[in-house]
Amino acid sequence: MSSLIGSDGSLAQVKIFRLAAEDHLYRDHFGNRVLADFEGSGELRLSVVPEGSRIETPVGSAAVESGQVIQVENWASVSSGSQGDFEATLHSGPRLAEADPIGATGLVEGCGWVRSDAPHLEIDHHRRCIAGLQTPVYLPFWSAASSSGDMQIVRDDSLNTQLIDTFRAADTAALKKRGWAVQNMSDSFQLDSMFEKGSRHAAAHCSHLNRASWDLEVPEGTRGLIIRKEYDQFHGRQRARVFVSGKLVGWWYEPREDRRNRWAISDFLISGQHLPASGTARIEIDPPSGSPLWDVGRISVFSIQAK
Repeated sequence: MSSLIGSDGSLAQVKIFRLAAEDHLYRDHFGNRVLADFEGSGELRLSVVPEGSRIETPVGSAAVESGQVIQVENWASVSSGSQGDFEATLHSGPRLAEADPIGATGLVEGCGWVRSDAPHLEIDHHRRCIAGLQTPVYLPFWSAASSSGDMQIVRDDSLNTQLIDTFRAADTAALKKRGWAVQNMSDSFQLDSMFEKGSRHAAAHCSHLNRASWDLEVPEGTRGLIIRKEYDQFHGRQRARVFVSGKLVGWWYEPREDRRNRWAISDFLISGQHLPASGTARIEIDPPSGSPLWDVGRISVFSIQAK
């Protein structure tokens, strides 16, 4: 099965966590290295784990070791008090059951799966795959995959993805047009910095402490949405609830911070079961009390549709 959408309407997602011996997402209040930290459910595969690592989940804390596969519900974090490399993948939604890949080079547009060991792999025009995984995996792409060398591709020709809206959070006219409402929004500030992949970017951004919402016209036949934010990752652990027309559909969480290459891009996927068949949906992003500022420069929305 090569479909990126499961029989239950769920969307394929794979998160990669890979850190060198001295690196970490952040340190917890005990001074331990936090190696993986995420909101959501799925299958967590721990390929390489330092000695003394532990996982925290809603059901408690437990020691973990390399090679374990753990089913996670709602959230989890992995930490260690020792040095050592770390590699893990989190799979949610449908998996690629049978791989009959085709070879490709350069840029491949469309939807499908790509094996993670392609050199200098970039997914959906913004997400660079971490090179050198001990255990290569097939990663979903929704608009494009590109590489400087050979790729192994499994296409999903039943779907295409289209940009349906984009606007800057500092564009007053664009916000008014979409019925934007927000509490405790900062002034906008110009930021001239780098993306993690090395390109320089200068644009305005702002942040908010409470709920922001806007109207989105959902095209008929939409089977899922990708909400993408371009943002300043000076503050890590940015976390928010996402609602569609008043219904909670998940948590959007980005644990990493980078105070040198400050620009970043993050995607949040919403399955079609949470969307109207067509018409207007109210999208709400609500950082809970006590969370770091939720930063945004640009918001773009993509519709996943059947061909």
